[in-house]
Amino acid sequence: LVKYLNVPITATSANLSGRSPNYSVASLTNSLSRKKAAMLDLVVDAGKLPKNLPSTVIDATQSELKILRRGDLIATNSTSLLSASVAETGKIAKFLFDKIKDKKLSGPIVLALSGDLGCGKTVFSKSIGKLVGIKGTITSPTFVIINDYGRFLHFDLYRLTTSADFEEIKFKDYFKKNIVACIEWPENMGQENLDWLKFHTNYFAINFKYVSETQRQLYFSF
Repeated sequence: LVKYLNVPITATSANLSGRSPNYSVASLTNSLSRKKAAMLDLVVDAGKLPKNLPSTVIDATQSELKILRRGDLIATNSTSLLSASVAETGKIAKFLFDKIKDKKLSGPIVLALSGDLGCGKTVFSKSIGKLVGIKGTITSPTFVIINDYGRFLHFDLYRLTTSADFEEIKFKDYFKKNIVACIEWPENMGQENLDWLKFHTNYFAINFKYVSETQRQLYFSF
């Protein structure tokens, strides 16, 4: 790209998980621990970057594209709520779940939760599980991909990268009964699975955005 343009270029860097983007070298180094800062061998300072929103990051090294980070693009018809604590995220989960229940829907309900690591998706999912009526402990499915609690399903698709991965776990079979499902990292399911879910289930998308160390913005359009 640099050779083609024949001019220097800059890009808004991918931020550390759960942190805001850095637009200057000083901002970056101030956010690092001494140990991590000592690992830097060379820093080229081109001055402050324009405060453009972070771009979408895609892994194109596999046979199928995988979105590693969704760009900070929010639909203009979205509504948002601000959470300043774990408790408030739980209250927002109840508010949104009540909105969905008021629709008197039949069939499976899917909540697709997008956002960076550490933005509250798992906290939100656990709150939904409790609202569905799960009495026991609800744990993160990061290493097992799915936790099945009967009426409530909790997916973490972060480690799935190809359609074969979804076929192996029989992904679609989970939605052939009246359940409530929270899906973290829905970006990884691919367009075919997304279209299938939107056609066969009641599908609701919620986007989580980092605001500060204690605040998260939740965007939705339903």
